[in-house]
Amino acid sequence: MAGSDLSKHVAAVIAALRSGENVVDATLDSDRAKTALSAGPLWLRALPALGGPSGDGYGPAPRDPAWLRVAAGSAEVEIVVHAPSPSASKARAVAAQVTATEVIWGTAAAPTTKHIVQGAVKLEPGGDHVVVAAIAQDQAEAMERVASVMRPLAAALGLSLGSSLAESATATPDTATPDTAALEGGAPSAKASDTPRGGRDEAQVQADRQAERHVGCELGRFSFGFEGDLWVLRDLAHPGPRASGWLWTLIALSSGAGAVATLVSLATGPRAGAAWTATAAKAGVAAVFALGAFAFFHVARHALRYKAAGTPIAVFGDDRVVVMPWVRRDGAIDPKPEGRFGAGVRVAEIRKVHVLDRDGIPTVSLDTEHGEIDVAGGLGARALETIRVALEQAAASVGAPQRKTAIMRARERTQRPDDGAPRAAART
Repeated sequence: MAGSDLSKHVAAVIAALRSGENVVDATLDSDRAKTALSAGPLWLRALPALGGPSGDGYGPAPRDPAWLRVAAGSAEVEIVVHAPSPSASKARAVAAQVTATEVIWGTAAAPTTKHIVQGAVKLEPGGDHVVVAAIAQDQAEAMERVASVMRPLAAALGLSLGSSLAESATATPDTATPDTAALEGGAPSAKASDTPRGGRDEAQVQADRQAERHVGCELGRFSFGFEGDLWVLRDLAHPGPRASGWLWTLIALSSGAGAVATLVSLATGPRAGAAWTATAAKAGVAAVFALGAFAFFHVARHALRYKAAGTPIAVFGDDRVVVMPWVRRDGAIDPKPEGRFGAGVRVAEIRKVHVLDRDGIPTVSLDTEHGEIDVAGGLGARALETIRVALEQAAASVGAPQRKTAIMRARERTQRPDDGAPRAAART
């Protein structure tokens, strides 16, 4: 499916949401989610629970994200799934829960322990849907980030908020029970806020609501959630490997044509009395063309058979950020810290996350020791700022204790000013 088709697909899903109501992804923008939950009905991004990693080394296959319509005082929710023909269905929320998982990254000599905390709503029918997630070295910190959204959500649905400890992703024994104190405390009222009266104030309120919805709709093309122990930002309007499938096909065909032409010339060479050196050179060229045709044929086949909706554009985990990671045909992530732009960038090597102008298109970019790496662009200023903040926080959350990498130490040595100290005289 081409990128323009996927953009129309995303637009169709957003159009299926009830007009005039806020659209929020709580993982991308928890502050807006907390405010919106106390201001009336809203559509909340939800990611269906995934299975375990596959046996071929890739992570769990992604499932189509959904939007849940939450209205205060009712456990009944509408669901719009990001499917080719989006339509609303009904379900009932029967539980709201916060789950913590401990993961251990790094090496045996320098391990780093992190806590992944996710807030989910259990639907009947539909199963568990994750609506907010966080990761931190301090479990209580991650629990509070998630609970600050789950408390008003549970109150709106008329549910009590529970917690449980998920099985450790690293299978380590003696895992601790999550700090349930973060779940306690009075939940904010789910009652809609009073609307200011008066023509001008009412018009301003409506304008603000439309602006908030517009930002949410722009961010609706993205999903941000955990797949195993990796935090993945997906662009549902990006065709992924399919975007370059035609190019790899053209290269494979050209290489095959070159191999055939060289073999024909090679076959007629001895009859024309060609020297053996020329014959050997043609044989080498034919072998190179044939090898290229074989390799690019398989690259093109993988690209054209990519069937996931959208593609992962950034992955955070184990002190690294990988932009455009390698994927399986169903969209599952290759957990090795490398992608189409090369090896993953360590968090310490990211100077800042900022918004740049790329040929007139505002773009969120990572300023790293290896240069600029663009992540997402073409959105409004508020939407881009939301993504920038989310990526900045995600990178900091998965980072290990600050350690200078080899490239950082080398750069420091080259930039170190000469202190003018006299050098020892060479012995004669």
